[in-house]
Amino acid sequence: MLGARTEAEAYLNKQAARLRAEGLVVGTYIADGRPAQQIVEIGANAALIAMATHGYSGLRRWALGSVTDESLRSTKTPIFVVRSEKNDWDMKRILVSLDGSDLARLALKPAFDIARQSGAEVHLFTVVPPSVGQFDPELRLDRAGSDKLRERLLQEPVDIGIDTSGITVKSHVMEGFVAEA
Repeated sequence: MLGARTEAEAYLNKQAARLRAEGLVVGTYIADGRPAQQIVEIGANAALIAMATHGYSGLRRWALGSVTDESLRSTKTPIFVVRSEKNDWDMKRILVSLDGSDLARLALKPAFDIARQSGAEVHLFTVVPPSVGQFDPELRLDRAGSDKLRERLLQEPVDIGIDTSGITVKSHVMEGFVAEA
């Protein structure tokens, strides 16, 4: 156990040194216990938790569990998740999926903060389920309705006081089943 802790400390110190060289203030911490529980407890007072996921699916995910999934379900702190197999990425686009709820709007501020720091474009996206347009003509996904929804999406960050100047913002509307789209 001591060897594993020493190895973890060396790894964290190396990563922290790289970030400090970029001018960031970095602290490290090693915890004992269930990983998701420790991440949630330690991250409770953080502005953001960043973590990688292995992207397991099917039987492997069921057998190994998912620390990322458990963390997402157990915290109120925003979590920024990256796929672990992509280690040389350059952030170019940030997708923010909006469904009209206040909860979804909470993603706008961190998305625009990250975009401002990284130079990424922000793509605002909403999905209109096929049946909705049948009952509300305003939400029918014809050309005019789609244009109106795209304009509404572009107004969302402005309405909550986000400065979008200097950031490329695009809006997308799609008709279909939400999870698939």
